Amino acid sequence: MEDIFDKLQAVTGISKYSNSEVITPQNIIKDMVDLLPTEIFNPDAKFLDPAVKSGRFLIEIYHRLMHSPLLDHIPEPDRQKHIIENQLYGLATSLVAATVTRKALYGNPLVTGNIVYIDQYLTLMANKGTDFRKLIEKEFGQMKFDVVIGNPPYQDGSQSIYQRFIDKALDIYGTHICMITKNNWLTSDTLKQTRCRMIDAGITDIINYPVAYEIFADASPSVSIFKISKNGCNVTKYCEIREGNIVSSYEQNIRGMPVILGDRLEQSIIWKIKDHITEDNFGSRTYPDECFRINSNGTVGRGASKYELQSVSNKTDDYNIAVVYMDSSRKP
Repeated sequence: MEDIFDKLQAVTGISKYSNSEVITPQNIIKDMVDLLPTEIFNPDAKFLDPAVKSGRFLIEIYHRLMHSPLLDHIPEPDRQKHIIENQLYGLATSLVAATVTRKALYGNPLVTGNIVYIDQYLTLMANKGTDFRKLIEKEFGQMKFDVVIGNPPYQDGSQSIYQRFIDKALDIYGTHICMITKNNWLTSDTLKQTRCRMIDAGITDIINYPVAYEIFADASPSVSIFKISKNGCNVTKYCEIREGNIVSSYEQNIRGMPVILGDRLEQSIIWKIKDHITEDNFGSRTYPDECFRINSNGTVGRGASKYELQSVSNKTDDYNIAVVYMDSSRKP
């Protein structure tokens, strides 16, 4: 079994199918598969890549299963057949990706096997209302995937899509999810709901690469690898890497955390104050620039009345803010 995309890249120079479909380097794939426990490489486990592009994740898992002592009792030809037919599944992001992966796994691009391409697949995944479980059942029947692993597309046009893959993986996974995605899910308020679901599910590992181009030489986003384990402990191992060096690492319980930060001290501060963080934040207790015609340069806007200035002073009882009285005789 060979890396067909590697040969394709060597001949054509192609390193990605599109701006949103970037091929994961082989060394990163090995690091991600290394995060999975050895006992998962057993003859009953099923692995799904929901964003197949080159087949590299499934090929790496194939080799791990072939060399797993838990499958030693199966003769090699039967073992190979069993793994390919019953353990490795993929949903391709494009017809080209499906063809490349089928050639890599089955030696024949015309053999569909368990590598499925669904028309308008990325559009379906971008739709929050898509029932991923039913989509899976339609293609593979009723099935539990012990491991969901991969590198989902980051954008569909101008719309962020990778969080949809995370959400839908959380709907169907059996034991582990391991993905490499953009890393803005760590702190983005827009992705708060997805982040909370991930934390509640049990994030055991985060490897963050905050520098753009650290992993993908021809793609700009900074990325992170994460692993979720259903039976994991409450402690998350965080590691931040810049230019190949570990610059920050810590282990902490992040349950209930509003964000995930890269510094141990910063994360400890968040831990201490997290129970006091509410929607009634500082922004709700302050006024914008020129509120009541008070300018940012310390002057009172033209036409400000004594009533408006008094209105500001009245807010002190409710909002506990300091009030600076302006000289209304000064001209703006």
